[in-house]
Amino acid sequence: MRKLLFAVVILAVILLAPLLAMRSETTLLVLSDWAVDSFTDLRLVLRDPVLRPLEGKVSASEIHLYPKADDGPPFLSVLGFSGNITAMDIYRGDLDHTSLQASEVIVYVSNRDQTSDPEPRDWLGYAGWLPENLHIGKVHLVSASEKTYVFPLRDVSGRRTDHDHYRLTTTAQYDGEPLTLEIGIAALRSGRDFKGLGIDAHIVAGDSNSVVNLRGDLRGTAADLTYNLQLDGKYTELAYFTRGFSATAMLEGSLDVHATMKGDSKGFLLSDATFELDNAPEYRLDARGELQYQFGGENQLQLSATGEMESMALLLNWLKFDLTPLGRARGSAQVSGSLQDTRVETFTLESQADSGLLVKVTGNFDPLDADAQQNEISLQTSAPALAALQQWTGKLPFEPGPFKASAKLRADQKPYRLNDLAIEIGTADSALLHLTGSVGALGADGKQGLAALEDLKLKLALSAPDSEQLRPYLGAWVPAGFKVDGNAAVAGNGERLQIQGGTIHATGPGLALSMRPSAGTFKPAADFPLDGLAAAIAMQVADTASIGNITGKHVPHLGQLAGTAQLQQSGKRFSLEDIDLSLGGAGLDATGTGRIPDLAMPAAADLALSVKLDNPEALFKSTGLRLAPGGGTFTLNTGPRDTQFKGDFTLGKSSFSGSGALAYRDGAMQQLQVAVDSPMLYLRDLGLQAEIKEQEAYKPADKLNQLEFGNRLEKLLRKVPDHDTDIRINLGGVEGENTRIQAFQLHMTGAEKRYTLRQFSVTYDNSQAEVRGIIDLNANPPFASLAVEALSLPLQTLTRDLGIDYPVKGYANLRGGLTAQGTTSSQLLGRLDGSLAVALEDAEIAGAAYDVLATDLLAWFYSGAALEKSTHIDCTMAEFKLNQGVADADDLYIETSRMVATGKAKINLGREQLNVTITPRSKSRDIQVPSEIHIRGPFKDPSITVSPMAAAFDATAELITLVPRMARKLFGMEKHEGEKRPCIAG
Repeated sequence: MRKLLFAVVILAVILLAPLLAMRSETTLLVLSDWAVDSFTDLRLVLRDPVLRPLEGKVSASEIHLYPKADDGPPFLSVLGFSGNITAMDIYRGDLDHTSLQASEVIVYVSNRDQTSDPEPRDWLGYAGWLPENLHIGKVHLVSASEKTYVFPLRDVSGRRTDHDHYRLTTTAQYDGEPLTLEIGIAALRSGRDFKGLGIDAHIVAGDSNSVVNLRGDLRGTAADLTYNLQLDGKYTELAYFTRGFSATAMLEGSLDVHATMKGDSKGFLLSDATFELDNAPEYRLDARGELQYQFGGENQLQLSATGEMESMALLLNWLKFDLTPLGRARGSAQVSGSLQDTRVETFTLESQADSGLLVKVTGNFDPLDADAQQNEISLQTSAPALAALQQWTGKLPFEPGPFKASAKLRADQKPYRLNDLAIEIGTADSALLHLTGSVGALGADGKQGLAALEDLKLKLALSAPDSEQLRPYLGAWVPAGFKVDGNAAVAGNGERLQIQGGTIHATGPGLALSMRPSAGTFKPAADFPLDGLAAAIAMQVADTASIGNITGKHVPHLGQLAGTAQLQQSGKRFSLEDIDLSLGGAGLDATGTGRIPDLAMPAAADLALSVKLDNPEALFKSTGLRLAPGGGTFTLNTGPRDTQFKGDFTLGKSSFSGSGALAYRDGAMQQLQVAVDSPMLYLRDLGLQAEIKEQEAYKPADKLNQLEFGNRLEKLLRKVPDHDTDIRINLGGVEGENTRIQAFQLHMTGAEKRYTLRQFSVTYDNSQAEVRGIIDLNANPPFASLAVEALSLPLQTLTRDLGIDYPVKGYANLRGGLTAQGTTSSQLLGRLDGSLAVALEDAEIAGAAYDVLATDLLAWFYSGAALEKSTHIDCTMAEFKLNQGVADADDLYIETSRMVATGKAKINLGREQLNVTITPRSKSRDIQVPSEIHIRGPFKDPSITVSPMAAAFDATAELITLVPRMARKLFGMEKHEGEKRPCIAG
């Protein structure tokens, strides 16, 4: 019983002792000082303490806890402390029902003193002493290790919601910006054991409206404090995020961060992190990765980023080029390094401008070290037209078509270089250029555009299906019809490239041309890009007829043509120097040397030619003309304002000499003078002798005049030259198988499209013909006036020399004057005015004595006239008056040995109609059967009305229609059709 009583007494003492001590303020102060001194490395200093727990009052003007080991600052300082505390809270050892206030609290932690700091888990345990209500005016958390950190807090307020949950609110200053913090604290327990604190913090930056949420737990061990938090932050400006890591933001814009934050007192790891940076419209970036951060400042960044930006300059501003015309860019990158030294390991950027320019850039670079060796990028670009680069190249003189290019650039090579450069311009259907090489200096001295490209070393490959497509590149006329391919080496800068060699081939049907440039300058932005070109040229033509494929004009088959020359350029003028030509085959051999000073005017040249014709049969197969063997020499000399030419040539027995001159003014021909002399021209030597044999009909007139007269006239009028002309031809004689031209003189002058036939004199087989006249092409329509006189022209010789197969003999006499206006043959004939007297004497046509038949049928049978082979006409005369293309003759007269006929005729040359009435009468009055013959209708098929005998028509009709048919033949309008009758003299 006494043991039980003793135990009760001892328990009562233990329980009541604190209560008894609480009754004495002095006792409590002594116990507090003794407890701190005995159980910690600290010493307690109280100023103006008041400890009356039974009254619920506790206060002190100052409370300090100093380290015992040194004289450093206090570990904890509380100023203006007061509170309402209950005896039961002290008795239970917590402050669940206590309210505490302080004007200021300073917590100082240092690893430089000799005092051992509380263990991290003790710090967490101190949260259990948080009172039910707490208010502190100011809190300064000072950490002094290698660096000193001060975290000022204001208006700290706390409230316990239950035994294990607490809510704190406070404000702070972060680089001068006020922050509001709301922190929820929850005790983490395992059974009754305390393990750590759960944290739910909401932080708002008032000025920037940035928000950070942290949710997770804090755990402590004897050695360190660890945490595992989920970070969700929304920063209105990236700089608010990076300055917390002592880093300078290289970018701008709002940032959303979501990450798992694990760490301890030394640092933390942001893993599974996503960063969304929005600085629209300039750029928007998304990144995923992790950040390893040490509170000492060291950190390591590893991110994969994608995004879109207004301009590539965001990543490539170190190139010092204006990249804004490239348009918005999309890209991705692998980022590493640190927040202070960020490196882009690899990146890809793609953009498409409004002009269609596509650009793709890949590579790596260090934004903080533009000269780093790893700063290398690869560039790929393309566009539907080269004009898309005008922002950098300036306005181009012409548009070559689509292009694409690629290159590599190293940042540590200053000035920057472009390596592995490859450029393609144009298409396979047009001119296609390939350029490969390098740019030794890019953007030196702040140069822009083409001037920024220096020390270029390029190889050029060229191809074009038609040489005409190269005209814009050369800025000069280029013949069409060649397929071109070749290569060249060039060096220089973007504004001026020097040609250093190469080979260019041009091929056409039967033609091959090669050029080896040795010098020249190419200026891409100039109106005339090429300058100072020098090249060796070689030409091979399988047959001269192939040249017609290029010139568009017929060129005869004269054999193979080969030549060499030196091409020289001076400004816009291209010349051929040291020309050496040779022509062989087809019966013609020729050599030539000289120069052409201006290819734009190929007729202007200094050439010496030597020609030899040694195979007439081969030449006949090529030209269709039977030329005699021969040869000659020619010279052509060109000066600044005129060109002189002369030559001597022989064909068989015929010899010629000629000379002439061309005068120029401002590059246009002003005057042409030509003179040709020959003592005797043999038609057979020139292949102009007409021959009609049983097995061959050789008509050179038909071969030389393929077009009808009307077509020739219209073509001539379209090509009438503007320059003055003076043409003289003087032939001592022309001799053919039936030709008897004793002399031929022609002199024609022209000025301002008015031509004067000053002399046209022909002495033909002892007959004389003269023509004079004026042709005015300025009139509308053109006007012509001619006077003609021809005496005793032999009809058989004339028709045979002209290749006209017509059975007639005799002599013709012509005299008259004609005028006409028009641009076509029908207009000229329809407006023909004047007069023309025609007389035929001693004419003989095939047919059995038609003069007897016309007057006496019985006499024709019984006199033997029917057996005669031809009809002889002593004289035929008529004078035609022409008005608007209609020729009238009222005094038609025909006389033979047996007949005299009179009549009248009306011939409409424009409509090709005739109306002729002839009345033949016999010279023998014994038997007279007068008859009248009417010939009406078109020239080619007139109708005949004969009274009384139709048989009399043949001879008269043939004779009457002879003159218009000869005229039409001379004008190229008549093609004799039907069965041919031989012309045999009776």
